[in-house]
Amino acid sequence: MDTLTLWLALLIEGMAAVNAAATLLTKSRRATFLFAVNTIPPVAALLLLAGGVPGWRQILVLVLAYLYAFRQGWMAPAWFGTSGGGTTEYGAHTGSASLTQRRLGWLDDALVPVALTNMAGWLLAAPLAGAMARTGPFDGADALGIALYLLGTVIQSGSAVQRFRISHDPPVAGQPVTTGFWGLCRHPDCFGDVVVFTGFAVLSGSVWGLLAPLACGLQYWLDAIPVRERAGRTRHGAAWDGYRARVRCLIPYVL
Repeated sequence: MDTLTLWLALLIEGMAAVNAAATLLTKSRRATFLFAVNTIPPVAALLLLAGGVPGWRQILVLVLAYLYAFRQGWMAPAWFGTSGGGTTEYGAHTGSASLTQRRLGWLDDALVPVALTNMAGWLLAAPLAGAMARTGPFDGADALGIALYLLGTVIQSGSAVQRFRISHDPPVAGQPVTTGFWGLCRHPDCFGDVVVFTGFAVLSGSVWGLLAPLACGLQYWLDAIPVRERAGRTRHGAAWDGYRARVRCLIPYVL
């Protein structure tokens, strides 16, 4: 094991241990989510330090990683509710309320944070190493990667803001939001996240960078989206069935 891998392992597993402890203490998936997401920036910083004198591309990747984590922290109140035990209509729509209800006890509270932190540190951050190793002038991969990062950011943040605002003043009580970003697919915030990591993958210039969007999409598809779908069907009934019939799940017009 080389020195960089050792330091990465110490960093990521240390964050995983802190995440597990915080989740056990707070019994909150908000802590799980925030600690996992905030594993990515220090991994980026460690990669930058290990590369010697940083160039413009290395600094750009570091800034994008920190902006991503900051934005996710800003969006967390919309996902998990804005007050202690309360859950917003947005949380009910996305299934966030169910996250605390599906816990299997302390073992689940410990293992889920460890798993998510490792996914963030090893898989979601995988493209950062490739991106920081690239040299040379600004090229097409940089342009496309940045464009995808910005597009994913707009879709994810825009859908969160739209749903959060409407949830506090719904135009029709009991109806799911089906317009704007939510008319593109039923989980545009998840789709936006996948697009962001596709941007990082393109910036990496390596096929291994695709581990990040694949891991991100698979985690949503197998975990978060089924919970959201059940919550939507329970809360909105036939209106949700109609929404499902008209609008694709994760990738607009495709999947």
